[in-house]
Amino acid sequence: MSSTPTSTLVFEGVRWRIASSGLRLVVQLVVAVIVARLLDPKDLGLLGLAVVVAALVSTISDVGIGAALVQRLNLAQIHIRVGFTLSLIAGILATAVVWTTAPTVAGFFQYPEMASVLRLLSLCSISENIGVVSRSLLLRKLDFKRQFWADATGNLVGYAGVSVGLVLLGYGVWGLAVGLVAGSLATSMTLLFMAPLSGGLSLARREAAEILRFGFGVSLTMLASYAATNADYFVVGTWLGTEALGFYRYAYQIAYLPTTFVTAELSLVLFPALAMIRGEPERLQLAYRRALVLVSAIVLPASVAIAISAPELVPVVLGDRWAGVILPLQILCVGGLFRAVYNLAGSLTKAGGMVYQQAVRYILYAVTVFGGSLVGMAWGLTGVSIGVVAALALISILMSQLSVHFLENSWRWFLGTHLPALLVALGVGAGGAMGSALGRMLELPPSIRLALILSGCLGGVVALPTRWLGPDMTDLLIQLAHRIPYQRLRGWLRWKAGETEASMWADG
Repeated sequence: MSSTPTSTLVFEGVRWRIASSGLRLVVQLVVAVIVARLLDPKDLGLLGLAVVVAALVSTISDVGIGAALVQRLNLAQIHIRVGFTLSLIAGILATAVVWTTAPTVAGFFQYPEMASVLRLLSLCSISENIGVVSRSLLLRKLDFKRQFWADATGNLVGYAGVSVGLVLLGYGVWGLAVGLVAGSLATSMTLLFMAPLSGGLSLARREAAEILRFGFGVSLTMLASYAATNADYFVVGTWLGTEALGFYRYAYQIAYLPTTFVTAELSLVLFPALAMIRGEPERLQLAYRRALVLVSAIVLPASVAIAISAPELVPVVLGDRWAGVILPLQILCVGGLFRAVYNLAGSLTKAGGMVYQQAVRYILYAVTVFGGSLVGMAWGLTGVSIGVVAALALISILMSQLSVHFLENSWRWFLGTHLPALLVALGVGAGGAMGSALGRMLELPPSIRLALILSGCLGGVVALPTRWLGPDMTDLLIQLAHRIPYQRLRGWLRWKAGETEASMWADG
């Protein structure tokens, strides 16, 4: 294990994860632009539907084996061999299930031609599982740099290169499907090269039972999370119609953009980092507190800024015909911090091995999202949004209770980590509200009002005296200052933080 402090490794990990996500987004956008000019929209829709089905199976096909290997304190060679064997078996079984049921699934969606494409995409379960154990070994070392290059190889060489090449040669939607399989295989082979495995296959009974016992709990949580994430879409699309679903999807994606961008990447890095130090209670508690401070300091103010600017943001970015997005967007912003908190708590409790307690709470969450959406449907998208926020509040409380119990700490400690972010959010809200009022009073165009509101939000943050924010936020500013390459901004942050040299974030 590296002697580099854990906090430094986490910051570096998040940086590489964001770089990986950014590269994947750019590649997907470029490929989409190219193939959109060459393929029929119906073909792309058919592939998209097949990808959704195949992705669900692929997501759970490793049966939590990768997470089980990351979470173990003492990982022996036999665990690695058994993990690789189980991954191969699970991938083969998943492929066989999809291959066999493809005609039935295609018939259910009333697209018989989807069956062949789905069968081809089912090979992703095998190709991805080949690299599961190697990725887990890199995760245990918090080596996200090499993971970035593996993912980049898959995206650029496998997916983009093969897909675009085959589409240009006239293979149509099959070219894209082959590209997806080639991309996952290229990623796995690169991972195997970077973290090679030794020894043969093994199904040692005791080690297999240990891995699967943990893995099944992770898989249950993933299934429940998938159900919770899509239950509201199902209700809206089924009972309120496709137009309402279009409004709701945009509202949901915009409202939780800060949470998705920040928390998703941090959670991926945080799980192996917390698993690595879970036998050291003081370091574990400190690391989790840092994560809560960081995430709440970003997500809560950002959610407030989006909610205040929504009446101007929606028409400027999406157009006037999307006015139906505004109110659901503002309501869903209330759940931004709830969503971030339960994700972080999930990383902590999974690192602590509490996967079945976590799974029970996620199942309850999925049921609550569905029930809340169903009840709220009587009041349209407004009611559905309120139901979803209520479900987010519930899972946030349940998962936070589990994390507080695991750390043997108090609710007072937990709530105290959010006070600095609350003050920043109040500053953002006050500045944004003044900008909005001024823009409306002067009857400025929506784009100018939006700029004025966002400037007010930023001004509200800058105007806050640092001493009001407490030591947690001050230490966060210092840590960020050390990582910013721009000298003037770095100097301003150090001045804003009082130029304190001692920082709780500097310790491992």
